[in-house]
Amino acid sequence: MNGNPQPATARSVMKIYWRLPVIALMAGLLAYVGSFVVSPTYAAGTRVLVRGKDSTLLSASGSRLSNQPNLIDSQLAAVLSSTNAALVSSNDIAERVVDELDLDVEKPKAGGVFATTRRFLSGTYKRSRAILTHGFYKKPPPRDAAIQGVQSGLKAKAVKDSYVLEVIAAADDPELAAKIADSAADQLIAVSGRRAATEAQSYRDFLQKEVEKATAASTETSNAVAAFKAA
Repeated sequence: MNGNPQPATARSVMKIYWRLPVIALMAGLLAYVGSFVVSPTYAAGTRVLVRGKDSTLLSASGSRLSNQPNLIDSQLAAVLSSTNAALVSSNDIAERVVDELDLDVEKPKAGGVFATTRRFLSGTYKRSRAILTHGFYKKPPPRDAAIQGVQSGLKAKAVKDSYVLEVIAAADDPELAAKIADSAADQLIAVSGRRAATEAQSYRDFLQKEVEKATAASTETSNAVAAFKAA
């Protein structure tokens, strides 16, 4: 050996770097299979104006939250946004959206090799994940599955600490995502109105009982005074 470097040949390069094309091929294959397992997700949003000064949220004393003397606009906006955001992502709103849009009704399945392969791989992935996570797999009823899907894709946030609430929905179809967002906004308004009516009725009943107690106490006092004078 004279110590001079030998020219690299294709065979010698392949012996050293044969793993690179194999890894690249496997990564491409996994990405291709993953495109069948994971369906594309689309997001759509709509905005709702929360009228802070006309808010029907009541404090513990029964007065409007917007009439509290030490509550500034930014605090009120944060409170209202947090409350309504929690309502949007609640199970109640998801149920109402599913019922309005009939999302629990099974849609016709697309035919073809690619659609069948996607459903098979996606189903296999879901079952495997459930077994590894929980130890078993049980297919939920269509209504429960629809509610879970809507609820997991719904969220809401305030627009730059304003009284504007942005409702965002995610789905595997852009048109469906838009419908879910609009429906969730409508249901939020309806639920807020019903909640305000319930709270107002409860406080009205409370005040009625207090008036009755005061009237009874006043009558008892008047009778006691009259009896004292007659004695």
